[in-house]
Amino acid sequence: MERIRQKLFLVKYQDFVGFIMVILAVIPAVVLKLRDKKIWLLCERSDEARDNAYAFFRYLQENKVETEAYYAIEKNSSDSHKIKAYGSHVINFGSLKHYVYWLACDANISSVKNSGPNNLIGYAFRKLNLMNKKQIFLQHGIIFNDLKWLHYDQTKIGTFVSNAGPEYQFIKDRFGYPERNLIKTSGQCRYDDLFTKDPYDFNYLLVMPTWRKWLKPGDPDMKIVEETTTFSQTQYYRKWMGLINDSRVHDILRQYNLKLVFYPHPTMQEYVEYFNGETNNFILADSKNWDIQRLIRNAQMLLTDYSSVYFDFVYQEKPVISYQFDLDKFHQNHYSPGYLPYDNNPFFKSSVDEKAVIDELSNYLSNECQVSDRYVATANKFFPIKDQQNRQRLYQQLYQRLYK
Repeated sequence: MERIRQKLFLVKYQDFVGFIMVILAVIPAVVLKLRDKKIWLLCERSDEARDNAYAFFRYLQENKVETEAYYAIEKNSSDSHKIKAYGSHVINFGSLKHYVYWLACDANISSVKNSGPNNLIGYAFRKLNLMNKKQIFLQHGIIFNDLKWLHYDQTKIGTFVSNAGPEYQFIKDRFGYPERNLIKTSGQCRYDDLFTKDPYDFNYLLVMPTWRKWLKPGDPDMKIVEETTTFSQTQYYRKWMGLINDSRVHDILRQYNLKLVFYPHPTMQEYVEYFNGETNNFILADSKNWDIQRLIRNAQMLLTDYSSVYFDFVYQEKPVISYQFDLDKFHQNHYSPGYLPYDNNPFFKSSVDEKAVIDELSNYLSNECQVSDRYVATANKFFPIKDQQNRQRLYQQLYQRLYK
């Protein structure tokens, strides 16, 4: 209750509007519930259709299922064109209709924790245990860190969907969820699309570093951790700019006719304008104009730091290179270690040195991007099933849980 009171001090105008929307939506929601018995409502971030919830929604719409699926997204989102064809099953995020379907649905399915029409209202409902049984959390990546903000005492999520055996066991042992609240699948919904090729007219290396808590715009911890309040002076910026503009990298790109596509994490997209490449082979990919899932499934390899996106490449048996110049700082200020070490990862080699990263890039390209048998064997052990049936298996488990 204390945390709820603290949140109330942060109430904004749209939050008051949201509480009014809830009141107005109650009676229509009751009527809707009596009419339609099996409503599933899906969403991601309010302006996105590009992750597991979107992939699952498409499956529900395009296959014979015994539920009615709806997707909530902002009307002016750059992703709205992807789901325009689904007509009345697309709901304007935050609208009165969204509140009605949110209250009436049997399953509120999302790849993000705060999945209500309004963040504060969703938080309050979750803390008061008003809709937790219907909340189904898909995640947007394989968890391998101890994310305390996803522990059961913080979320009270009714159904937590885990992927692959090691992740399931880690969440079960560390996150505090009752076993009845967990579902185990063999892979994420979006993995079903990884082998659907729609290549660009160029070959490329995808560079996709993750975010840092202390680098969020306006965060006072930037001064403490980085000893500066200017993003362009941070270690994160200097190290990544130094790598992507290294002359040795430029030479390798030209030699193998590759482009370097730099895609900042969504939380870091506010800094996207800071990054620039000193070569024609550099492409800065912002989230509005580039489809991240298409970039992932068509890239030759991935260069990242600690991002769980590497699992998408492990699943595809593609090379991963990891540049971890701030490992201690990351552990101390961002995520606590989990069941997979960063500096001795079983799927790829990790480096803190720029030269070692460039050497690894050169080695992979000279070997036609072949992943070693040792890494492939580890990947197959982690993902024993690799097919395009992840969404089907999830649907069957959720339906069984909700109605049988």
